[in-house]
Amino acid sequence: MKKLYYWKFTVDMPFDFDIQFFPESAFNPVMDFHNAIHLNLVLDNGMDAKVGNHLSHLNRYDFQITAPWELHGEYQIEKNLRLLSITIDPDLLLRNLIGYREKALSLFLLEPRERHEIVNSRATREIRMACCAELPAISGGNPKLLNFHRWLAIQKMLVELLDCIRTEDLPETPFLLYQKLVPALDLFKNGRQVTLREAADTCALSTSRFRHIFREVCRMSFSEFEIRNRLSHAGALLRQGLRLKDVAEQTGFYDSSHLTRFFRRYLGMTPGKFR
Repeated sequence: MKKLYYWKFTVDMPFDFDIQFFPESAFNPVMDFHNAIHLNLVLDNGMDAKVGNHLSHLNRYDFQITAPWELHGEYQIEKNLRLLSITIDPDLLLRNLIGYREKALSLFLLEPRERHEIVNSRATREIRMACCAELPAISGGNPKLLNFHRWLAIQKMLVELLDCIRTEDLPETPFLLYQKLVPALDLFKNGRQVTLREAADTCALSTSRFRHIFREVCRMSFSEFEIRNRLSHAGALLRQGLRLKDVAEQTGFYDSSHLTRFFRRYLGMTPGKFR
């Protein structure tokens, strides 16, 4: 399981599809943070996973949906776990969910505990079981055609899942507030340093109003979000082999030691160990 990665997608490849098998129990303590959506489908056995401050146990056929920019990790893997992990570009997904965009966003913006309970309710069990059987079975053939069929199946799965969820269980407020933050969230996509004033101005909000809405929607302070975003980009650059000095410069840290201090504070390890 990847420790940290800043996902990059294209129109031709808007998702990552990975069936993983863990022959032994394991624990990954790192908390990840990026702008992609995670869909974890437990095919066999189980695992514990943390999203935000909510720790949940996932059994066979359970789903875990991690929203864009949502802190997640601390995976406790059971022996012989088989997991289908799908990572998706949120913009490209929502663009294709015709008629379901607002409902999907409202689901993603729920508190992790509420989302987990709704997605894994009795009403969705039949859909979840079918997905755990059908999605892994899509294989073989031309790679482009294979990815096309998988992409269609992922969208179909989400639409059927959303159809099982009552609209009244998804409050409107988070969606309406999220819409106000979209211009600021776009600023974070290249990993540069973003100030509170710049983000608030982009949304045509005062800094105090922006700070309040940001915490309500993202469930963390703007400053923590901004730091975690740059660290996520820094991790990706380190994995590409860039020098620590260059990574610090590209992600808005003063120098290598400044980046190292934040790496230790938020990820519990040095950049060298992470690399």
